[in-house]
Amino acid sequence: MTQVNSEKKKLQFIDAHHHFWDLEKNYYPWLKDHEEPNFFLGNYDAIKRNYLYKDYLQDSKDFEVLATVHCEAEWNTTLRPDLLTNNLPGGMQDKRWLEGYARLEKHGLSWDLRVPYWHLYEAAEVARQFPNTPIVLNHTGFPWDRSAEGISAWSKAMEALAKHHHVHLKVSEFGLKDQAWDYASNKEIVLRAIKIFGIERCMFASNFPVAGLRVDFATLLNSVANMVSEFTAKQQHDFFVGNASRFYRLGI
Repeated sequence: MTQVNSEKKKLQFIDAHHHFWDLEKNYYPWLKDHEEPNFFLGNYDAIKRNYLYKDYLQDSKDFEVLATVHCEAEWNTTLRPDLLTNNLPGGMQDKRWLEGYARLEKHGLSWDLRVPYWHLYEAAEVARQFPNTPIVLNHTGFPWDRSAEGISAWSKAMEALAKHHHVHLKVSEFGLKDQAWDYASNKEIVLRAIKIFGIERCMFASNFPVAGLRVDFATLLNSVANMVSEFTAKQQHDFFVGNASRFYRLGI
């Protein structure tokens, strides 16, 4: 008699973007004593605590984590498109910044780009100038405005960047300021983003613990897995494992 294993296999994935912070050993002003009034999710008191690998393992316990990409935690961008100013020191049009950026190729490094969508035209120009430096856009380009006009503006900016085929995308962080996590709205964003970049250039990322302000880990990962379930098995595997492994040269 053949025994059937009724236990569902855990989803394997590489988490292409998450954070750790130890507030007792390291100083994070925005998490300690300098409140960030323009934080993109609104109140963030719930993450003003230590978040280390044991916490992450607890959050992700329902899944098989193959590898992760730890990212530093800071915030410094123009938060409204109407306040966008060109040629700021340290910005993407700054000559000295571009001189520094040019060194990435020499050292075989890539760029994790983390800006709201209205900065993506600037980023596209950087990508044009440096076609041999791999780029990955974080957090789906922050599609914060879900109105028809907002989604159109986000889509056009994403398309401008996606024209450069060495640019990849982290499908992550769909949270909105002072709003609940909404499956239908976020599915539209995920599928639009994948259509723009092509699933072969997209990778899953949790952005935990920040994303935890709006959604628990299991709901996030299971929801995204359901959103991409119409793709082939290989495409889904590449989305959750292969693409991140190749971009970050993890050898998995």
